[in-house]
Amino acid sequence: MADFVQTTVIAWDGDTHQLARWFEEQQHLPANPRCPGSLAVDPAAVVTVEPFPFDKSVPQRCFENVEAVVGALGGEFAFGWALGHRGPLQVGDGSHAPLYSRWVNHVVWRDAAGMLWEVTPHFDAHDRSQIGWRPTIFVIDEGAAFQGRNPQLTQHTPLRPEGKLVSNLLNQAQHADTDQLRLQWLRLAFAAIEKQGFRPKHCRVESIGARTSNIMLFAE
Repeated sequence: MADFVQTTVIAWDGDTHQLARWFEEQQHLPANPRCPGSLAVDPAAVVTVEPFPFDKSVPQRCFENVEAVVGALGGEFAFGWALGHRGPLQVGDGSHAPLYSRWVNHVVWRDAAGMLWEVTPHFDAHDRSQIGWRPTIFVIDEGAAFQGRNPQLTQHTPLRPEGKLVSNLLNQAQHADTDQLRLQWLRLAFAAIEKQGFRPKHCRVESIGARTSNIMLFAE
Protein backbone atom coordinates (compact mmCIF):
# COMPACT_ATOMS: atom_id res chain seq x y z
CA MET A 1 0.00 0.00 0.00
CA ALA A 2 1.35 3.42 -0.93
CA ASP A 3 2.04 5.88 1.89
CA PHE A 4 -0.55 8.62 2.27
CA VAL A 5 0.81 12.05 1.40
CA GLN A 6 -0.82 14.85 3.37
CA THR A 7 -0.66 18.37 1.93
CA THR A 8 -0.93 21.51 4.07
CA VAL A 9 -1.12 24.99 2.51
CA ILE A 10 0.10 27.87 4.67
CA ALA A 11 -0.90 31.34 3.47
CA TRP A 12 1.17 34.48 3.99
CA ASP A 13 -0.78 36.97 6.11
CA GLY A 14 1.04 39.98 4.67
CA ASP A 15 1.79 41.53 8.06
CA THR A 16 5.21 43.02 7.45
CA HIS A 17 5.23 44.51 10.96
CA GLN A 18 6.00 41.03 12.29
CA LEU A 19 9.20 40.69 10.27
CA ALA A 20 11.47 42.23 12.87
CA ARG A 21 9.99 40.08 15.61
CA TRP A 22 10.29 36.89 13.55
CA PHE A 23 13.93 37.58 12.75
CA GLU A 24 14.56 38.27 16.42
CA GLU A 25 12.92 34.93 17.24
CA GLN A 26 15.34 33.21 14.90
CA GLN A 27 18.07 33.77 17.42
CA HIS A 28 16.11 31.74 19.97
CA LEU A 29 14.62 28.96 17.83
CA PRO A 30 16.26 25.61 18.60
CA ALA A 31 18.08 24.57 15.43
CA ASN A 32 17.98 20.85 14.76
CA PRO A 33 21.51 19.39 15.10
CA ARG A 34 20.57 16.71 12.54
CA CYS A 35 20.01 19.39 9.89
CA PRO A 36 22.93 19.20 7.42
CA GLY A 37 24.67 22.16 5.91
CA SER A 38 23.81 23.12 2.36
CA LEU A 39 24.38 20.39 -0.19
CA ALA A 40 27.60 21.04 -2.10
CA VAL A 41 26.77 20.67 -5.80
CA ASP A 42 29.72 20.54 -8.21
CA PRO A 43 28.46 22.03 -11.50
CA ALA A 44 30.77 19.65 -13.36
CA ALA A 45 28.97 16.67 -11.81
CA VAL A 46 25.49 17.74 -12.89
CA VAL A 47 24.02 15.59 -15.68
CA THR A 48 20.76 15.59 -17.61
CA VAL A 49 18.94 12.26 -17.36
CA GLU A 50 16.54 11.66 -20.22
CA PRO A 51 13.15 10.01 -19.58
CA PHE A 52 12.46 6.34 -20.21
CA PRO A 53 8.64 6.12 -19.98
CA PHE A 54 7.58 2.93 -18.24
CA ASP A 55 3.89 2.10 -18.19
CA LYS A 56 3.84 1.02 -14.53
CA SER A 57 5.63 4.09 -13.18
CA VAL A 58 3.89 6.64 -10.93
CA PRO A 59 5.04 10.04 -9.55
CA GLN A 60 6.82 10.20 -6.18
CA ARG A 61 7.60 6.48 -6.19
CA CYS A 62 11.06 6.53 -7.74
CA PHE A 63 12.39 3.61 -5.69
CA GLU A 64 9.48 1.35 -6.67
CA ASN A 65 9.68 2.54 -10.29
CA VAL A 66 13.39 1.73 -10.60
CA GLU A 67 12.84 -1.56 -8.79
CA ALA A 68 10.20 -2.53 -11.37
CA VAL A 69 12.39 -1.58 -14.33
CA VAL A 70 15.41 -3.43 -12.92
CA GLY A 71 13.23 -6.49 -12.41
CA ALA A 72 11.99 -6.31 -16.00
CA LEU A 73 15.08 -5.13 -17.89
CA GLY A 74 18.08 -5.55 -15.61
CA GLY A 75 20.48 -2.77 -14.70
CA GLU A 76 20.77 -1.15 -11.28
CA PHE A 77 19.83 1.73 -8.98
CA ALA A 78 21.72 5.04 -9.25
CA PHE A 79 21.14 7.26 -6.20
CA GLY A 80 21.71 10.99 -6.00
CA TRP A 81 19.97 14.37 -5.97
CA ALA A 82 17.50 15.72 -8.51
CA LEU A 83 16.82 19.40 -9.05
CA GLY A 84 13.24 19.94 -7.90
CA HIS A 85 12.97 23.63 -8.75
CA ARG A 86 14.61 27.00 -8.32
CA GLY A 87 12.72 29.05 -5.83
CA PRO A 88 10.65 30.55 -4.66
CA LEU A 89 8.18 29.36 -7.30
CA GLN A 90 6.83 32.46 -8.99
CA VAL A 91 3.18 32.96 -9.88
CA GLY A 92 1.78 35.64 -12.13
CA ASP A 93 4.34 37.77 -13.94
CA GLY A 94 7.11 37.46 -11.37
CA SER A 95 10.53 38.03 -12.90
CA HIS A 96 12.87 38.03 -9.89
CA ALA A 97 16.04 35.98 -10.10
CA PRO A 98 15.64 32.80 -8.01
CA LEU A 99 17.27 32.67 -4.59
CA TYR A 100 17.84 28.96 -4.04
CA SER A 101 17.65 25.50 -5.55
CA ARG A 102 15.63 22.67 -4.07
CA TRP A 103 17.36 19.27 -4.42
CA VAL A 104 15.37 16.09 -3.87
CA ASN A 105 16.91 12.76 -2.87
CA HIS A 106 16.19 10.62 -5.91
CA VAL A 107 17.05 7.40 -7.71
CA VAL A 108 17.22 6.79 -11.45
CA TRP A 109 17.82 3.66 -13.50
CA ARG A 110 21.29 2.73 -14.79
CA ASP A 111 20.90 0.28 -17.66
CA ALA A 112 23.27 -2.60 -18.47
CA ALA A 113 25.29 -0.30 -20.74
CA GLY A 114 25.80 2.25 -17.94
CA MET A 115 23.35 4.86 -19.28
CA LEU A 116 21.16 6.74 -16.81
CA TRP A 117 17.41 6.99 -17.40
CA GLU A 118 14.56 8.75 -15.61
CA VAL A 119 11.78 6.22 -15.06
CA THR A 120 9.60 8.38 -12.78
CA PRO A 121 7.06 10.86 -14.20
CA HIS A 122 6.75 14.36 -12.74
CA PHE A 123 3.95 16.35 -11.20
CA ASP A 124 3.61 19.93 -12.40
CA ALA A 125 4.60 22.11 -9.41
CA HIS A 126 1.74 24.55 -10.06
CA ASP A 127 -0.93 21.98 -11.01
CA ARG A 128 -0.66 18.59 -9.35
CA SER A 129 -3.25 17.13 -11.70
CA GLN A 130 -0.78 17.45 -14.58
CA ILE A 131 1.66 14.53 -14.91
CA GLY A 132 4.27 14.14 -17.63
CA TRP A 133 7.73 12.96 -18.59
CA ARG A 134 10.71 15.28 -18.82
CA PRO A 135 14.50 15.16 -18.35
CA THR A 136 15.86 15.35 -14.82
CA ILE A 137 18.81 17.48 -13.71
CA PHE A 138 20.72 15.05 -11.53
CA VAL A 139 23.86 14.64 -9.42
CA ILE A 140 25.07 11.11 -8.63
CA ASP A 141 25.98 10.72 -4.95
CA GLU A 142 26.94 7.39 -3.39
CA GLY A 143 26.08 8.85 0.02
CA ALA A 144 22.52 9.54 -1.12
CA ALA A 145 21.26 5.97 -0.85
CA PHE A 146 17.76 5.79 0.56
CA GLN A 147 17.05 4.84 4.16
CA GLY A 148 15.40 1.57 3.32
CA ARG A 149 12.83 2.63 0.75
CA ASN A 150 12.54 6.17 2.09
CA PRO A 151 14.49 9.08 0.57
CA GLN A 152 16.59 11.39 2.68
CA LEU A 153 15.11 14.83 3.30
CA THR A 154 15.10 17.53 0.64
CA GLN A 155 17.96 20.05 0.75
CA HIS A 156 17.96 23.71 -0.31
CA THR A 157 21.11 25.43 -1.58
CA PRO A 158 21.60 29.15 -2.29
CA LEU A 159 21.97 30.29 -5.88
CA ARG A 160 23.33 33.68 -4.82
CA PRO A 161 24.39 35.25 -1.51
CA GLU A 162 20.91 36.69 -0.93
CA GLY A 163 19.52 33.16 -0.90
CA LYS A 164 21.72 31.82 1.89
CA LEU A 165 19.34 32.79 4.71
CA VAL A 166 16.18 31.39 3.16
CA SER A 167 18.00 28.16 2.21
CA ASN A 168 19.02 27.66 5.84
CA LEU A 169 15.51 28.47 7.08
CA LEU A 170 13.91 25.98 4.69
CA ASN A 171 16.41 23.29 5.67
CA GLN A 172 15.58 23.88 9.34
CA ALA A 173 11.85 23.70 8.55
CA GLN A 174 12.43 20.45 6.67
CA HIS A 175 14.09 18.90 9.74
CA ALA A 176 11.82 20.46 12.39
CA ASP A 177 10.61 18.01 15.03
CA THR A 178 7.20 19.60 15.60
CA ASP A 179 4.53 21.30 13.49
CA GLN A 180 4.80 24.46 15.60
CA LEU A 181 8.56 24.74 15.14
CA ARG A 182 8.21 24.05 11.41
CA LEU A 183 5.65 26.85 11.11
CA GLN A 184 8.00 29.28 12.85
CA TRP A 185 10.84 28.45 10.44
CA LEU A 186 8.48 28.85 7.47
CA ARG A 187 7.28 32.24 8.68
CA LEU A 188 10.89 33.33 8.80
CA ALA A 189 11.38 31.99 5.26
CA PHE A 190 8.39 34.06 4.09
CA ALA A 191 9.95 37.11 5.70
CA ALA A 192 13.36 36.38 4.18
CA ILE A 193 12.07 36.24 0.59
CA GLU A 194 9.98 39.39 1.10
CA LYS A 195 13.11 41.25 2.14
CA GLN A 196 14.54 40.31 -1.29
CA GLY A 197 11.66 41.89 -3.21
CA PHE A 198 9.28 38.93 -3.54
CA ARG A 199 5.62 39.05 -2.53
CA PRO A 200 5.02 35.82 -0.61
CA LYS A 201 1.76 34.06 -1.45
CA HIS A 202 1.67 30.67 0.26
CA CYS A 203 3.68 27.61 1.15
CA ARG A 204 2.77 23.99 0.39
CA VAL A 205 4.03 21.40 2.86
CA GLU A 206 3.73 17.70 2.02
CA SER A 207 4.23 15.11 4.72
CA ILE A 208 4.12 11.34 5.07
CA GLY A 209 3.15 10.54 8.63
CA ALA A 210 5.32 12.71 10.88
CA ARG A 211 7.93 13.16 8.15
CA THR A 212 8.09 16.30 5.99
CA SER A 213 8.70 15.24 2.39
CA ASN A 214 8.42 18.52 0.47
CA ILE A 215 8.29 22.26 1.12
CA MET A 216 7.48 24.69 -1.69
CA LEU A 217 7.27 28.47 -1.37
CA PHE A 218 5.15 30.42 -3.87
CA ALA A 219 5.56 34.16 -4.44
CA GLU A 220 5.07 36.95 -6.98
